[in-house]
Amino acid sequence: MNLLEVTQLTKRFGGLEALGDISFSVQPGEILGIIGPNGAGKTTLFNCITGFLPFDSGSINLDGHNIQGKRPHQIVNLGLTRTWQLLKPFFGMLVIEAMMVPSFSKRTKSNLVSKKDQQEKVAEILNEMGLGKILWQEVDNLSQGELRLLDISRALVTCPKVLLLDEPFSGLSHKETENISRVIRNLNDQGLTVVIIEHRLRELMKLVQKVIVINFGQKIAEGLPEEIIQEPAVIEAYLGKRRLEIGVA
Repeated sequence: MNLLEVTQLTKRFGGLEALGDISFSVQPGEILGIIGPNGAGKTTLFNCITGFLPFDSGSINLDGHNIQGKRPHQIVNLGLTRTWQLLKPFFGMLVIEAMMVPSFSKRTKSNLVSKKDQQEKVAEILNEMGLGKILWQEVDNLSQGELRLLDISRALVTCPKVLLLDEPFSGLSHKETENISRVIRNLNDQGLTVVIIEHRLRELMKLVQKVIVINFGQKIAEGLPEEIIQEPAVIEAYLGKRRLEIGVA
């Protein structure tokens, strides 16, 4: 049974079709990559899946539940959570305080009974992320890489079945990117299902088992990483038809 299933998803903004009949599925324990040029509709897709945008037609099922029309917090409580391309840190808070905010969700409370349990879970997650030493630091003082890890850590507090990562490598150095990749692999090894939007294709292809490609709101390819990088429609979407014809790809 598919853990996440998107079927013929369509989203319009007035006369503009941002997503057109997008369909794909994610198996339990899979890491799926979603790629495409800027403006292809990738973040719009995430926004529809997570309840931040209504969609015009199609369906989204999470572990057998139809989540159309549900609000973001309701979707989180069913086991799907996300991070953001543009970081949304809780400036003015300590790291421990920022991590405690999602612990008030219904799903987290059902898994962690007491406040002590919640604090222990937060500390455990931060230790696994390599952030254990900054528990009592101010969020304002963290590096870009630490903020990315904190964003993922906050999402993990909700005990998700599926984690959606929107450009987790954005703005990071090579070393920071390797660290985030290691964290994602470890989470997947522990059974977490992950869907990643990312522009840094070399790093992404090392992580994922399957890739779907979106261009102008349409799915143009789906397959294994080694198949996708050879797909003419994908090369054309990134490089343009003329460059493809003259053999630049």
